[in-house]
Amino acid sequence: MLVIMVAQNSPKLTIVRPRGSTLVAQTDAQADLPVDLPLAPKKHPSDTAAVAQQAMGKPSGRSEGRRFGFTKELLNRLPCPTNGQRAYYFDTKGSRGFGIAVTTTGRKNFILYRKVNGRPERVQIGPFPDLTIEQARRTAAELNGAIARGENPANTKREVRDEMTLRELFAQFGELYGQRKRTWPEMQRLFKKNLRCWHLRKISSIKKLDVIKLHARLGQKKVGLKKGRKRGPYAANRTIELLSSMFNWAATEAGWKGENPATRIKAFKEKKRERFLLPEEAEAFFRALDAEPNEDIRDYLYLSLFTGGRRSNVQAMRWPQINFNRVVWTIPRELPEHPAGLRGTGRGAISLCDYW
Repeated sequence: MLVIMVAQNSPKLTIVRPRGSTLVAQTDAQADLPVDLPLAPKKHPSDTAAVAQQAMGKPSGRSEGRRFGFTKELLNRLPCPTNGQRAYYFDTKGSRGFGIAVTTTGRKNFILYRKVNGRPERVQIGPFPDLTIEQARRTAAELNGAIARGENPANTKREVRDEMTLRELFAQFGELYGQRKRTWPEMQRLFKKNLRCWHLRKISSIKKLDVIKLHARLGQKKVGLKKGRKRGPYAANRTIELLSSMFNWAATEAGWKGENPATRIKAFKEKKRERFLLPEEAEAFFRALDAEPNEDIRDYLYLSLFTGGRRSNVQAMRWPQINFNRVVWTIPRELPEHPAGLRGTGRGAISLCDYW
């Protein structure tokens, strides 16, 4: 400690100013009186702790050095840690727990470090300088508000990180549902061909606009052997139907809480495909049908042909609905989408009923 004592009768000391590395005292009686008091050299902080101390005017120390008011200049000067671990620094002007993490490669990320339900949680906010300090502070304030409401922002981040990719969803969808469907091979073909670019995407990252763009792109494709033959609209509609089925299954069976981005997508108009049995094909068709080893399938097809009934109606046919004397089959009113009515069965159909 340096003490300068001035006698009572001495001239009054009025000005003290640095000159070079020597303090110069001026008095009323004498100016430029040199006093050999060497100044301490100006400290140039070589580590982050010193930067913080200089910014806050606090003494050295690990805890004090890692807490300071964030500015762009100070954050840019934060050095890379040399101990192989991330270094964490916290803002004294922002929300509680708001800070920044610095990696050994120099990457800086804003974070929020809080205890939630007694457990420490570290939530990533975003990279610096892509996010400004003010933007990160606002996000930290919103996260603190969520914590105050009893939520855990870290769980939301964790769910996004751990959630399924579209390929993983399709695998579970197929194993627990799709493989039981007769259209499963077609589902596999559509998924492999038309959804290849989304196989590794997290399902929450697929938005409705993405699906609309995919649908439009697939609808413009022209494929087929004949020039100008356009099958894109059919494949596009079937692909969106598959995607919608997958998300519906994930919501109802897999516990996924997100929205289905493939719902209410306006389908392309499709021309109904009609195929009639030509006269020259009838003989070969009935010959193949007679050779069908499964009698139930063979008789069902014959009954459908003779009655002209819809598949669901024929499958729901019961004995009390058939009047053998009048050779009439009465379709019940309660069958969906089919009003009550009479349908002549024909003698061929009666012969089948007699056979059963």
